[in-house]
Amino acid sequence: MSQTVTMGVNEDRLLDLLRNSFTNSTTFLGELLQNARRADATRIDFTIEDYEDGSRLTVVDNGSGIRDWSGLVSICESGWDAETMADDKPFGIGFLSALCAAEFIDVVSNGDRMCCNTELLLSRQPTPVTAEPSSVAGTTIGLSGITVSSKHLESDLRSFVRGFPLPVTLNGEELERPDADDDERFVDSPVGRVALATRNVRPTYYLQGLPVTGPSRRALVADSDDYETAKAILKTTDAGLDYGHVVHLDSRRFKARLPDRAQLLDMRESAALIAPVIRALLGAYVRRMKSVLDAAAFASRFDIELLERVGCLDLLNDIPLLASEKCEWMTLDESAILRSNTDDARRYWPHRPMVTKEEIEAADLVISRAQYNALCDTLEEEHQDDEMVSPTIIYLAHFNTVVIETSEYDAGHWIHPMLSEFDNTSLSYRATGRVVTETLQSIHYRFRASICEAVEMDGPLGTVRFDDWALPQADGKPVLLPATVNDDAFQTFISFWDSENDTFDPDYFNAMTSELIAQVRAIYCDDMSRVVAATLGESSISSLDTIRNKRFTVSFDEHGQLTVENAA
Repeated sequence: MSQTVTMGVNEDRLLDLLRNSFTNSTTFLGELLQNARRADATRIDFTIEDYEDGSRLTVVDNGSGIRDWSGLVSICESGWDAETMADDKPFGIGFLSALCAAEFIDVVSNGDRMCCNTELLLSRQPTPVTAEPSSVAGTTIGLSGITVSSKHLESDLRSFVRGFPLPVTLNGEELERPDADDDERFVDSPVGRVALATRNVRPTYYLQGLPVTGPSRRALVADSDDYETAKAILKTTDAGLDYGHVVHLDSRRFKARLPDRAQLLDMRESAALIAPVIRALLGAYVRRMKSVLDAAAFASRFDIELLERVGCLDLLNDIPLLASEKCEWMTLDESAILRSNTDDARRYWPHRPMVTKEEIEAADLVISRAQYNALCDTLEEEHQDDEMVSPTIIYLAHFNTVVIETSEYDAGHWIHPMLSEFDNTSLSYRATGRVVTETLQSIHYRFRASICEAVEMDGPLGTVRFDDWALPQADGKPVLLPATVNDDAFQTFISFWDSENDTFDPDYFNAMTSELIAQVRAIYCDDMSRVVAATLGESSISSLDTIRNKRFTVSFDEHGQLTVENAA
């Protein structure tokens, strides 16, 4: 037995489902704006009032009015002309969102009026449209019993109109439309009208004047199925989906999801269309700005990441400035040490402002970040202790050494010929003056140190002599420790970083270094009796009356234990 079937629609069930299908409770605001625009209105006025039974909203436009009342309240019927149908592709369900948002509706347009409880319409009961003579052109819609607060309505309306093409007022105040396509910022493109930006934030998209969720690099990567897909997205979208561009999409090329166009269909397909267009526009804009701005203004306005994404790195080749984040001086600066995690030898790079080519030329050594990283890796292998700062780093920090991140610069950039290769194999160092090797011990650390007058280092850049920093050595050899070191010197080989809380502990630092410095001073002192006298004098026991006028003979055995031999 054969049979035929025809698709049917459960109309009551469909209406019931559509009530809960809109993206949010204020979707109807966008639909009211949209209908007024399609009716060729030149302005739209909203009034929002609070009542005990809910908010009341009235919207008045000066458009052509309602031609087909049946189309207004029918699903998938719109009654718009052929041009509007072709350009906007109206769904024919937008007015339903207004019916679902209110308890009562009152519509006056072109001399007619429809006034009823919204449940009558939603239950598909016949609703009269009566004559209402009026000298006012356009349409007035009143919605009562709205459960959304007036504050929420106002906030969302302001968001809806940010890119809307028509003036909109709320309770007499004209609302701001900073993204409206009505000024010289916008240029035509194959995907719509675009206002370019260089702020590294998500772009803003509009479709038919209303905000719509469009593609961004972050969203696409988060939605990708695997790492390789994410990499491909990052590579192909470039600057087209970042930097805060404002894009009014061409409604003939882009479609949005039912029922309220809150999000574009197929984000990846949309990204493939949008990204290369905006990237090309941004590249052309950057090249145009290069001819307008001076070198400093251009380098400050366009960062290297942006220029790389739009294929314009060559524009930096003749600018005698380097981006601050790509150029850092090595130093043993105290503030640089204390603000960074001691597990990273590169903590000795303090941040500097943008620097000039002349400053780079004046440096004793210019090396690439890649060479420095390789050098650090080698030194860490030699020392096998990531809390130590290697002799090479200490040596370079005593010269005017600058490390440059050159990998992102164009091959023709002036920085590349200035790079040098640093060979640390000839580096040597030694303690000078009297040398006393002892074991120092604090609360948590015990180590051997060769205490000396100063440390001298010989290398490719010359000889450097210092007496304010410790020099750790590999293979368990004693730390070279000048007798005049200060508190900061111990940070070249001891970590004072609280790894659990990711903070520097100043109290722990001060207590430990004070104890170690006292030991250094004692060991290197010529007259040990002065050390003992100073140590006892610092003790609170010296203030006691019972100890005054007493004489003691003390001695220390081979284990450092103190013995009092007699007292008088």
